[in-house]
Amino acid sequence: MRRCAARRRCLPARETRSVAERQSTIMRTGISLCLVTLCLAARSNKDPPTVTIPDQGPVAGREILVTRAQRAIAYLGIPYAAPPVRFAPPRTRPLPEWQIVRNASVFGAACPQSRAHLEKMHRLFADALPEQLEQIKFDEDCLFLNIFIPDGTPPPDGWPVMVWFHPGDFVAGAASLWDGSVIAAKQKVIIVTVAYRLNIFGFLVISEDGLSPGNYGLLDQVAALDWIQKRISVFGGSPGNVCIYGYDAGGISVGLHILSPLSAGKFTRAIAMSGNALVPGAITKLKTHEDNVLQLATKFDCDKNPRRNLLACLRRLDAISLAEEASDLGSWGPVVDYDLYNASSASGAFLPKSVDDLLADGHIAKVDFMAGYTDMEDAFYYIDKSINWDKELTRDQFENLITEVIDEELEELNDNDTCPINQQHVYDAVIFYYSPQPSTTDVNVLREKLMDFRTEKKYGSSVYKQATYISKVSTTFLYRFDYKPKKSLLNIPDWAKVPHECDIPFVWGMPYWPSLSNFLWNNMDRKFAEHVMMMWANFAKYSNPIQTGFSIKWEPFTEDAPGFMILDRNFNMSDSTSVDYKAFNFWNSYYPKVKDVAKSACCNMTAEAISLYSEHYVTKFVSFIAIIQYLINS
Repeated sequence: MRRCAARRRCLPARETRSVAERQSTIMRTGISLCLVTLCLAARSNKDPPTVTIPDQGPVAGREILVTRAQRAIAYLGIPYAAPPVRFAPPRTRPLPEWQIVRNASVFGAACPQSRAHLEKMHRLFADALPEQLEQIKFDEDCLFLNIFIPDGTPPPDGWPVMVWFHPGDFVAGAASLWDGSVIAAKQKVIIVTVAYRLNIFGFLVISEDGLSPGNYGLLDQVAALDWIQKRISVFGGSPGNVCIYGYDAGGISVGLHILSPLSAGKFTRAIAMSGNALVPGAITKLKTHEDNVLQLATKFDCDKNPRRNLLACLRRLDAISLAEEASDLGSWGPVVDYDLYNASSASGAFLPKSVDDLLADGHIAKVDFMAGYTDMEDAFYYIDKSINWDKELTRDQFENLITEVIDEELEELNDNDTCPINQQHVYDAVIFYYSPQPSTTDVNVLREKLMDFRTEKKYGSSVYKQATYISKVSTTFLYRFDYKPKKSLLNIPDWAKVPHECDIPFVWGMPYWPSLSNFLWNNMDRKFAEHVMMMWANFAKYSNPIQTGFSIKWEPFTEDAPGFMILDRNFNMSDSTSVDYKAFNFWNSYYPKVKDVAKSACCNMTAEAISLYSEHYVTKFVSFIAIIQYLINS
């Protein structure tokens, strides 16, 4: 036995070596931790990423940590046009310039709008991230875009680019709400979020002498696409691989860019989510704009005539006050603007014809298209009504809620015509189609049919119709989003499926947003978000949401094989039991004839109109009118 020092525990030789090894390991670990700390400190203190934008100047962005192994670089608040002149197209020559490095680590101001409408239109953020909404500042100098770039070396052709047009019914919204760092880092694409002018600032129409042709918000988007084409390469992006995508008003914008001659050649793919060029209300009636302007003239004591004086008065008003009053009036949106320009400047029009005419004439950009909607889009529209949806929905309420929606649409047909439309006739046709058969008072059945009515009328039939045209010239994919989150950011009743906005957390990878890290996400929701982000990015990269090697097959949509991908726990293509194709044909083909006959019923109904209509469901009314007309003529 070896000697041991006094007052010291005697250990076997093996254990003594073990202690020495442990001490050495601790020492090495300590040194390693120190080195890591020093490296992290050095990294945090290093100069921010900097890029010089041609014709503008240098900008310094910031790194965003998405996961331990994934980062993105963000360049925020970059002007793509000069501060706008109120009620005039965006100015891009020259662009804003600067010599010293511009701080691009913070968002720019949002375009003027009503804060109350911003919260109303963005229920998701109002519930989950209210502080983000509260921090938004408004200013007319708002034509900025934000760029989120994946970490690493871009491919030889550059990163694919996805350009986001935000939702908000063309009345509210902000590019700064959308954190593109997660998609950029995980899917290796560049995300660009674009601010554009809203409500009266983006869409004021005064038709007299071409004073204000409108569509400024859409022209802002075109200017942003121009900027991206010319400058995204300095950020590592590919100008030849640009996919535009948007939701709600952003989806309508996408659908319209496919038709506008001003947007041609500025993007290669397009995704329209819960909105498209044919969704009811996508195009605002000129009379609506005129009524809105006259109400504002009264409110702010502006001279109504001549209109030039009215325009000058509106330009002098405080921006926020004007935005709040204008937002309360309702619709401010895109118009067919060709005839609103002077003959010499008509080439600047965004829409030379109606959407239906452009589609029918084949004025469609040859860009691959993906579009869809959620399974119960307007559920919140009904949830907000004072009805106990679990117990109280009666047959009378069911019919009244349908006629309310139809009334809004028929108002424009009545106008001041001496022959008003027979509204009851239209009600009867729609209620006949959506009434459960056999008849029932079951709340669950009535509620389901009511939700089908609203979703199919507004979203399903319109996206189906636009896809029918686009699929003739480009590869087209359609989907319906049926996945209801296990743990939602929104308070969704048990009976509701997937309302408007409830798909956004998955498309935008919100389970990985740093600002939502305290929310206890369900693992299945996280996994589903990964799948959805990958599909959207795959379409942006390759024109196909599903790549080789996956067991899921997403068939392209064609007129002869009009399939939808049903996005749920199990990804399956639609069939006649999962999608009501007959409902789409009802709204696209039959319903217009119902309105035509109802309009002509009290006037001079033609034999052709009677023949067309009598082929369908509600024949008794037409037969009665035909008999009366026959008796009068004889």
